[in-house]
Amino acid sequence: MGRSVATHPDAVDTFYLTLPANTGESEEDFGHDDHAMDDFIEDLRQVVDGTSRGGGFPSLRDCDRRAGRETKVILENNHCEIGVSQYGNLVAVCLAPINDTPLSVAWTHKMSGKFRRELLAAYPDNALQSHGSMSNGQQVFSKPDRPLSECCVTSGEGRIF
Repeated sequence: MGRSVATHPDAVDTFYLTLPANTGESEEDFGHDDHAMDDFIEDLRQVVDGTSRGGGFPSLRDCDRRAGRETKVILENNHCEIGVSQYGNLVAVCLAPINDTPLSVAWTHKMSGKFRRELLAAYPDNALQSHGSMSNGQQVFSKPDRPLSECCVTSGEGRIF
């Protein structure tokens, strides 16, 4: 049975992308280097909280905890949290309410468009659009600017084709 990248259990929005490549990294090791993911998370923190380009969500503060088994929560404020999951070189960045109060849920839904725009502006070449999953667990993706006929899937090894 195949599988794909996990998402935050309460995600309002999920942005999928391939892990940005580091120079000098070999194709065989791609996605299996903890340092590459750590570097990506640090960059992502700066993109989402707005310190790298202005804008963003300046109210977010760093955190380090889990939501579910595979999602690492890296940023939070009084209303939302940002979680990251990885499977091979596929990454899911999720926006979820921090609790189920109506204010937190409403705020998170309202901010989902800005969340997506910030990430798409920062990672335009790595962005993916999910079209769902097949019965074997493999998820179907395409590039946001390409037609659905040019889809790719995650394999059992987590590689993007």
